Amino acid sequence: MVSICCIFLLISSGQDCQAQENKNPIVLSFIKTNDSIKSSELYFNILKIHNISTKPINGSVFFKSPENWKVISFSENDATILPGDSLSIPFRVSPNADALGGISYIISATFKTKERQITANTYLTLPSKPRWEFSAIKNNLFFTENSTIASFEVKLSNKGNTKELIK
Repeated sequence: MVSICCIFLLISSGQDCQAQENKNPIVLSFIKTNDSIKSSELYFNILKIHNISTKPINGSVFFKSPENWKVISFSENDATILPGDSLSIPFRVSPNADALGGISYIISATFKTKERQITANTYLTLPSKPRWEFSAIKNNLFFTENSTIASFEVKLSNKGNTKELIK
């Protein structure tokens, strides 16, 4: 009898419980969510901020990039977005000249209001570009009857944007 009562309580309490919807009134998105560029180029993208609520929303927009990268956008970072409206913010990113290739870097945008912070990310990949240089220190080696062994040195260096291990 006790087990039947427990089952009844579980079933009846499960019907009364509903998941709370915590719908965000602001939706952030990037036009390009994943892209690749050369380290010497400027990267261009657009941040879209959509207000899906019925009230105007005031907030500030901030961009975050890897260390020593530059984000170029409008200097005014405060925005008011009307109900059902959207705001497009173009920006450019200048990667650090010494950034390593073969890595995806994260560019983040945050829209901050008094009540919350909403963040969106885009991923920017610098392609791997190895540039190996191989040279000999001595250009001439001589073998004679008395000297059948000669030593030489080579110089090997990678001037590309990727750290690579040679076995």
